[in-house]
Amino acid sequence: AEKVAQRLDKCGEFAHVYLVDNIDYDTVTGLKKQAAIVSGLFFPKKTITRYVRGEFKIAEKKYDYTVSSGYLNFNVIFTTYFRKRNPKLRCVFLDDGIESYLDKNTEDTYSSVYRMVSRLTGIGGAAMRVEKLYVYLPELVAAKEKYREVCKLPPIKSPELKARMKDIFQYEVGSYGQNYRVTYFDQLSTGDFHNENLIRLQEKILGIISARWDSSQWMIKMHPRAVKDLYPDQSHKLVSSIPWELFCDDLVDENTVLIAVSSTACITP
Repeated sequence: AEKVAQRLDKCGEFAHVYLVDNIDYDTVTGLKKQAAIVSGLFFPKKTITRYVRGEFKIAEKKYDYTVSSGYLNFNVIFTTYFRKRNPKLRCVFLDDGIESYLDKNTEDTYSSVYRMVSRLTGIGGAAMRVEKLYVYLPELVAAKEKYREVCKLPPIKSPELKARMKDIFQYEVGSYGQNYRVTYFDQLSTGDFHNENLIRLQEKILGIISARWDSSQWMIKMHPRAVKDLYPDQSHKLVSSIPWELFCDDLVDENTVLIAVSSTACITP
């Protein structure tokens, strides 16, 4: 992330580039976790300043739009704080994979206490008003009423933009196996899932894949946070911290098979 931020800064397209640290409430539990969440809602200015690296002069900032991929902890605090500063601020979401299409999303998981405090302070996820959601397949969005407008996200076709993205993210497609017919997306070794039934389901799926396709035709796309030694050494594994979506234009076509138990990266293409 630090390297990407540096390249974005050097490319000259943006007035300011700031690196934001992740607000991870799951590193603490119980009352400490609840206190951390509530503190962010009551003291958003302090929270924003704490997690944005470098000199971020928050008092001088005013935004007309925020554009992001959804209900991330930092994003909901940032957006609602600056909307209180500018009531005309419009919040735009870009395709966030599975979350964008489901009937229920993160907004539906907030506790009653969180909702109460969020609405009281006007800060946080329960106080969000999403102006537009951009997705590749608007017709598949199950809960269109959550957004004022659902729009089609155009595919990236500009050669100049593709070249710039490769320069910023520093990736080469050729080394990531464009000849694979089938890609299975690992999600269950990240620590996000602890359900034994899902683990057995994953093993069953991998068994079907290996029986149906020759080993040279399939690979496992490892999640960036995955446990690296989860699969046998002979398994084909794509291990990369570079977002999978950047490879899709070269690796995914109408003949490619993408398989997952649960994966945002699998849905987004």
